[in-house]
Amino acid sequence: MFAVVTGVLYVVLGLLQMLAGLGLRGDWSEMLYLNGGAMDGFVLIIVGTVMVQGYRELRQGLHEGVAFLYIGILLALFFAIVELSSIGASYLGAWTIGGDYAGYNALDILSPALYLSPLPLAGLLAWRHGFTLHPQGVQGNGIKDLNNVNGGLL
Repeated sequence: MFAVVTGVLYVVLGLLQMLAGLGLRGDWSEMLYLNGGAMDGFVLIIVGTVMVQGYRELRQGLHEGVAFLYIGILLALFFAIVELSSIGASYLGAWTIGGDYAGYNALDILSPALYLSPLPLAGLLAWRHGFTLHPQGVQGNGIKDLNNVNGGLL
């Protein structure tokens, strides 16, 4: 359930971010902090699609879906770190150069990549020892009980 919920959230917010980045802004985009460009939305869509593909493969009994989930989680966390670095660089640049950062607000550049990041972080922490391509319970190409093998990834 984690994979599909997280993946769909990333895809939906990525699509909305793309719309906002292409100039179709409104109150809804401000409420969701969709301040980035269309490419930021594209990145969110890629992350969400990777997670949804992992979910689909696991539902079909293909254990390789775990790799998609793991990569989706790592991509999501990587881009959250990039966003945090951007915010930190903005503050540091204003402070070192002596610019006016009194009116600067980090919420001005907050994006879905940041506020969705607790989901993949929780997934990584919960299943960090369960991500393997050779779990117990795998016999040949089949999986006995996928939900128990992966610690509930579905």
